[in-house]
Order: sequence, then C-alpha cells, then structure tokens
Amino acid sequence: MGIGSAGKQTSLPAVALKMIFPASNAKGWMNAPAEAVITVQNATAAIRRPATGWASAGLCAVRGTILAVTCGEAWDGTRHSFGNESLMTKGIKNALAAAGLSILAATVLSQPAASSDWPSKPVRIISPVAAGGTSDTLGRILAQHFGEMFNQRFYVENRPGAGGLLGSAVVANSEPDGYTLLTSNVGYVVIAPALAEKAPFDTMRDLTHIAYLGGPPNIFVAHPSLGVKTMPAFIAMAKQQDMTDYVSPGLGTLGNLMAERFAKTAGFKLQHIPSKGGGSAITDIVAGTVKFGSLAYTSALGQVRAGTVVPLAVSSNERILEFPDVSTLKELGYTEFVDTVWFGLAGPPGLSKDVVEQINRAANHVMQRPDVRERLIKDGVEWRPMTSPEFTDFVANEVGKWSPLAKATRPPN
Repeated sequence: MGIGSAGKQTSLPAVALKMIFPASNAKGWMNAPAEAVITVQNATAAIRRPATGWASAGLCAVRGTILAVTCGEAWDGTRHSFGNESLMTKGIKNALAAAGLSILAATVLSQPAASSDWPSKPVRIISPVAAGGTSDTLGRILAQHFGEMFNQRFYVENRPGAGGLLGSAVVANSEPDGYTLLTSNVGYVVIAPALAEKAPFDTMRDLTHIAYLGGPPNIFVAHPSLGVKTMPAFIAMAKQQDMTDYVSPGLGTLGNLMAERFAKTAGFKLQHIPSKGGGSAITDIVAGTVKFGSLAYTSALGQVRAGTVVPLAVSSNERILEFPDVSTLKELGYTEFVDTVWFGLAGPPGLSKDVVEQINRAANHVMQRPDVRERLIKDGVEWRPMTSPEFTDFVANEVGKWSPLAKATRPPN
C-alpha cells in the first residue's frame, strides 16, 4: 500500500517507465549496462530486465528523499540499493508523481535497507587452515559470489595453526562490524577447543554462528585384504577379535571420535593409530599398514573411486548418489550416527542482527546455486538452509555431543 501526503494508506495505479542503467549503478545483479523497466505502484517498484526476465519478484521499495530503489529479499535473498541521483531520481520522481505519490511521502514498504552502509569496505573471510582444503574452498566460493552480490571485495585469508584455533581466535577477538568472518568447522570450533588445556575462545560465547555451509559425512573404509564388504560383516569380524586396529586423521578428529563412539555402541573394541591428516590416513589404508579407517568422505573419495579401498558405511542421512550400494549407518539401525564434518560461517560476538541476517540470506542463496550444489554434491557435501538462530542451536548441540568425547581423548599431563 502507498502512503499519501496525509499519511493515509491509498491504492495507486501502476506506472511503468523505461530506464538505462550503466554498469556502475548496479549493485550485485547487473555488471554491464542494461535496459530495465521499472513499474511503480503503491511505492513499490518491480524491476524487470527484458533480456533476462524479472530480476526481482516485485519487492523493491522506493525510499525517502534520496530516492534510491532498495530491493528486498524476494529475488535472491539479499538487499541491494541503486542510488544514482541523475538517473534514478529523475525517473522515479516522475513515476511517483504520475502515481499521485509525493516524493517526501515515499517510504520503505518492503524490507528496509538494513545496515545499508555494510559492506562499505573489503570483507575478509578467515580460513583457519592452509589453502586447498574444504574450508578454504568454501570460503573462496562465498567470497566470489558475495563480491558479485554486494558489489564489494570479499577475500580469503588463510591463518593456519593449532588445529584451527589460531585463526578462529582472530575472528573471536575482532571488532563486531561484519568485516571479519570465519569459515568455521566442527574441528576448529567444537573439537579443538575441547582438546586444548586452555582454549583461546568459548565457542558459544565468543562467536556469532551465522550460516550453515554443510559438509561431507564420515566414512568407514577397509583394505580389500580384510575380506569384508559391508559394515555388518566388519562388525561381526571385529566382535570375534580382542582388538581391531584403525586409523583416523588424528587424535581428537571427528574420524577418531566417531569411530570410538560407534565401536562402543556396536559392541566391539578398537585400537587407535592416529595419522597426520586425512591424506595420510587414506595412504596408510591403501598401503595396508592399517586395514580399517574412519575419516571424512572427501579424504577417501579418490581411493573409493579407484577401488583401492572398500567403502563400508557412511554417516550421511541418505546414501551418496555416486555410491548407491554403500549403506548409511542410519539405515543399519544406528540412527544417532547421522553426522557430517560440517562447515559454517561465523563472526565475532556482538554482530548486529541486520548484518547477520544479510550474510545468512546471502550464504543460503549461494549454497542453493545449481553450479555450487553440483560442485559440492560431487564431494558428498550435504547441506540444508538454516537461519542463524537455527545454526546456533545446531552448533550448541554439536558442542554437547563431541566436547566430552574430545576431552576424554586428551593425553594425560
């Protein structure tokens, strides 16, 4: 509904006008000069580009005396402002006048331009591990698309050290202005703090958990010489032995904690042989040095494809499309073992609600892009959209699940 000069809501006719937007006016959705048609009705502008169809779903608001057009979350989950005075003001002023709406009375009728000044400078996304891993990859995917959506530079800064604690602590201690973010992970923000004698931050108090980015499941694999091809067969074999050796990416990793938790639940005993990462762990299994392993699906994927290891079961909610014959632990009756080596996007404590919501919607939009989904599905990454409060609850649950197990693996002083 529009607001007339007397402040009453009125129903106004639609007025359409054609305008040419230079590339510099476009924030996020046009990176080249383009013709657009703006239809203004009841102070709500719907923007359509003839070449590509509707760029919005009709939820763009004409706001204030500045007369910028602010797009709400309908078309891509983010807000964008188009505020070129020479082009926008003249055209929309005419449209408003024709619709019987005065400029000074124009108000924001859809989503307000939350934290419109953000981002006004480059945003760094800290990956607390070396370049090349899933954390780094996800950070760069977000940086690329965020840069296009917000018309601002987003970049990844690798700050490895102390199992992810170093880079995570940098974010936990940064200013709550939205310009320092973190690609978080169950290892960096849940397990590593529990393993540390004195963690440099508290996961729930010192971080704002913004968006869930999904992650690959854990996978149990065996060397072919072990002679088992399914998880039930392995369990039956392990129960006949006093102890079965297994390798994981390292002490306190999710692969380690999940194997110990599963063995206790299924009723067999394991002897842990920690490795120095997922790559080293799968190499040990391929070589036959250790014939059973628990690690992230992405670490084992290449060798599973090559047939040099036998996939026994995965901790995903559903079977992986590429390997439909591999059972999930859930369908084998272990319903509490639906776990992923998950990643997220976090920030320092005290971030404004508006900035958090903008980043959350933007991240969910990126994760739903077909090209991004196709790329991540190939790596077995499971994802579902979450709001920031939902993701915060998820992280709290993960802390409750894994922290006690991680603390139990600490070596004695």
